[in-house]
Amino acid sequence: IGFRGEEALGNGMKAIFGLEYQLRSDVNSGIGNVPAGSGGGSLQSRQTYVGLSGSFGEVKMGRVYSAGDNFGGKYDSLDAANSYSPLQYFALSTGMTIANGAVSNAIAFKSPAFYDVTVRSYYGFGASNSGSGCTAPACNGDNVAYVGGAANDQQRNYGVGFDFDKGPLSLAFVYSGQSDINNVSGVNRKDWAIGATYDFGMAALYGTYQGDKLQNAIGVTTAKWELYSLGVTVPVTKVDLLRLMYAQLDNKLPGVAGNDRGADSWGAVFEHSLS
Repeated sequence: IGFRGEEALGNGMKAIFGLEYQLRSDVNSGIGNVPAGSGGGSLQSRQTYVGLSGSFGEVKMGRVYSAGDNFGGKYDSLDAANSYSPLQYFALSTGMTIANGAVSNAIAFKSPAFYDVTVRSYYGFGASNSGSGCTAPACNGDNVAYVGGAANDQQRNYGVGFDFDKGPLSLAFVYSGQSDINNVSGVNRKDWAIGATYDFGMAALYGTYQGDKLQNAIGVTTAKWELYSLGVTVPVTKVDLLRLMYAQLDNKLPGVAGNDRGADSWGAVFEHSLS
């Protein structure tokens, strides 16, 4: 459920705002047998922003979507919104940040299409590590959180993406990262992805490549992944659609304890629209 609004300011410029919430009817308020990672309540924030739009593009501030948020939905032949997508399952299992949804305390920019290319970028400043675990001096809301009396760097999220759309062809490149993860200095993650799709009419082909690297506080790479996918969608009739996908996840550091996972996955979905 969401609310959006805009107010014309003149010369083609508008003030904009948005409030988006995700309803999860099978999640309680955070007590009892809530699955790990399911969130703390049935009503959860997605985008919550204010901003400006005009001939220069669009700027949003607040809780905003990352530069690669549309990557999965656009290049996932099984539809990224569905939990049975091998591509999304692998990305989530490794913690890849290409399509990491909404980012808090962030500013995002989206350019107008220029020669069929659109640029997206964002920077998340990170939240104060306030609450439990803070001792004197207390945690603050600036660039440094004081935890147990020690100064730790704040986690930052950032990324940039390029979309090319011309007729039946779409291409994308996305780079994103996290620095000082969980406010631990020097623990960083970097992700990159390439996606392509071409609609032939009788079928549409999809392909993606994603890379991921995680480094610890002393700069040693502790995890490195590569993820590939190929897919196709075939309109069987006007109301029937067949979706197929193959995805492969490779661990590039097999000698590192706990990171020896790799897998192949296939998926097939048949959709029938009632109207």
